[in-house]
Amino acid sequence: MHEEFLLKEIYFDDFKTIYLLNNKLASLSFTALCALLLINAFNMCDGINGLAHSIAIFWLTTLTLIFNLNITFYFIISIILLSLIFNIKGKYFLGNSGSLLLGTFISLITIYHYNHSKPSILFLLELSST
Repeated sequence: MHEEFLLKEIYFDDFKTIYLLNNKLASLSFTALCALLLINAFNMCDGINGLAHSIAIFWLTTLTLIFNLNITFYFIISIILLSLIFNIKGKYFLGNSGSLLLGTFISLITIYHYNHSKPSILFLLELSST
């Protein structure tokens, strides 16, 4: 696994502490645990029509706004929105592979941008807590 997809530190805003994951095994284990929990959550919420799509759209829109991502994320969001319409009508469903793909994609994108753009996230967390 690439270093940019591993969580190297965890910041808790409430406690004002940063936990460094200096050990590669600890970093890999914690990253895998977080990614697998998110992937499992997407797999479990796929049973209700439109729920996994709606969560993915919300999550990607939030990431796009926080990290000022490029236009390709708007394209991905619009594809998921289009598939949401068919999912709500009952003509299309994600299934296991679709929900696992969505969960994996969102977890990797979130971890990557968390490692590269922490100040903007921390700034938004500080604004929301006041």
